[in-house]
Amino acid sequence: MLSLILVIVLLLCQHIQAFLSVDSDIVNSYHFNDSVPLVVNKITSEKTKVPFAYGELPFVCPFYDTTRKQQRSLLNLGHILQGDRFMKSNFELNFGHNSYCNQLCTVNLTKKDIELAKELIQLDYRAEWLVDGLRGLSQDSSNIQHRKWLPQFKIGYVDKFTSKTLLYNHFNLRLQYQTHPTDASIKYIVAFEVYPSAIHNVNTCTFSQNSTAAVLGASASIRYTYSVSWEESKIITWNTRLNRYQQHTHPRIYLISICNTLICTLLFIGISGMILMRTLARDISIYNRESKDEFNDGKHQGWKLMHGDVFRPPRYSTWMGPLLGSGMQFLNMSMFTLAVGLLGLMNPSYRGGFISYAIALYLLSGQDRLFTGYTSNLMHHVFKEDRKSWTQNALEATFLVPSVIFTIVFIINSFVWSKGSSAAIPLSTFTTLILLWFGISAPLVYLGAHLSQKKHTQKGDFEPPVKLNPIPRYIPDQPWYFEPIFRCAVGGLVSFLVLHLNMYYMTLSEWSSKYHYMFGFLIIISITLAITAAIVPIGVTYFSLCCQDYQWWWNSFRISFVSSLCLFIYSAYYFIFYTNVLGLVPAVAYFGHSLILCLVYGLCTGTIGFFATYGFMRRIYTSIKID
Repeated sequence: MLSLILVIVLLLCQHIQAFLSVDSDIVNSYHFNDSVPLVVNKITSEKTKVPFAYGELPFVCPFYDTTRKQQRSLLNLGHILQGDRFMKSNFELNFGHNSYCNQLCTVNLTKKDIELAKELIQLDYRAEWLVDGLRGLSQDSSNIQHRKWLPQFKIGYVDKFTSKTLLYNHFNLRLQYQTHPTDASIKYIVAFEVYPSAIHNVNTCTFSQNSTAAVLGASASIRYTYSVSWEESKIITWNTRLNRYQQHTHPRIYLISICNTLICTLLFIGISGMILMRTLARDISIYNRESKDEFNDGKHQGWKLMHGDVFRPPRYSTWMGPLLGSGMQFLNMSMFTLAVGLLGLMNPSYRGGFISYAIALYLLSGQDRLFTGYTSNLMHHVFKEDRKSWTQNALEATFLVPSVIFTIVFIINSFVWSKGSSAAIPLSTFTTLILLWFGISAPLVYLGAHLSQKKHTQKGDFEPPVKLNPIPRYIPDQPWYFEPIFRCAVGGLVSFLVLHLNMYYMTLSEWSSKYHYMFGFLIIISITLAITAAIVPIGVTYFSLCCQDYQWWWNSFRISFVSSLCLFIYSAYYFIFYTNVLGLVPAVAYFGHSLILCLVYGLCTGTIGFFATYGFMRRIYTSIKID
């Protein structure tokens, strides 16, 4: 098995390296008159969230002859999934050399090209260019009093007085640099700004009242020009050059709100934990002092009465192992990815790097995949599923959750592909993912299941601490507030409240293409969420046992999993009231990605809730004396 995995890894080594590579924060140094490449990427709009490759638009300048294979070599998996399509432009930028009104190209437009340009301008599409890894900043002039920096710039505008659509055909490029403190000949680029304009006199790059050179439809051709200015910055340094990309609209409110949420959550966890521990200590003390006859006289209704049924395997237990195995895998992936962000091992300017790193952990990390098979087969032993072999259990763990995610992604990709968007995943990417899955991930799941089977077949480590009654105990009617639907809804809502505020700002940052780089707070919230997802099902299970309801297996998973349903409802609320998205395709993409996010989140919290409750049940029933 290991030899087969090694052979496959070696065969795919070169492609995997490029496919899952992550750019680091490499310091590029320049000297005067050095050629500086300008890379164009894509255009995006907050009204559609359907990106298009800038270099493939029919109304922009054609670029140097670059084959698609060479273009693709610049992309990692994170870039592809975000719709990035980097292409080298034919802007001539020489470090430190100012230039004015450079002729770029002349583009002849057809009627179809003009209509497309008008449509994209009316939908407020913005272009993304990069120099030395920095996206070109522009100022949002919609609110003069509170102007803010945006990492894209508009490709045109509609004149309010004449209702004519104008295409920006001149670009003022402003670049700032920092000089090395010991070697004055070495320079570093620390800022890149783009100021587009619609000029009418293409010879002098000035505005002419009677010219219609930039008006779409008035001329069959558009001539593009650009100007470049360089200046040394005394304020922005290499270490602070990303600060303008990380601006939050209300950072102080964000921090105060997060602190308030954390304080309330910690108080809830602390009070609930203390009450539960004191109650359990008292119950165990009472139960251990009583004899068997005193306890079974019918006067007591405590959780000890359930000892003969509490570890009875639940219905549909065959599905629980694969779900818990996948949840354990996603937990490991999330923890390692957050740790990478917290330690600063990956620069925030390379946003595709985090996605690539997370998927690499999901696909290639032996620990994660071993956990999936190991955990799934472990639960196979806990439930004593003799009617199903461990290989069948491993097969379900391999394909159950990934097949659901793959189906959702395929549906989203079909809609996005129909629009010709750069966000559509190419067939070669799908093929590579499938090869990685069958060549590396699936064998590791079977390896983990095999190790679990070999370790626990003989030891019997997971035998229940009490004997099961031959006949299941009758469960009396429960009060309305302890019906499964009600307790799952309340428990899930409590877990969701820990996350909802941070989700608002994270969604806002993603929707406005800003960096969300507060990993310290994100990890604190994740830890608090994990504790909440553990203690809430424990508390609900304890009170359920006191009401003589011993069916806790699925409830412990569902209570924490339901918080993902709350998250999906919140995503729908945000989509309706906080976005101005137009069209079916953006809606399908938004809700599809939200569904995947909620599924992963629910599996993580459900797994935490289940194993916390399972450990709690074994602990309390091991602590009491049962004759």
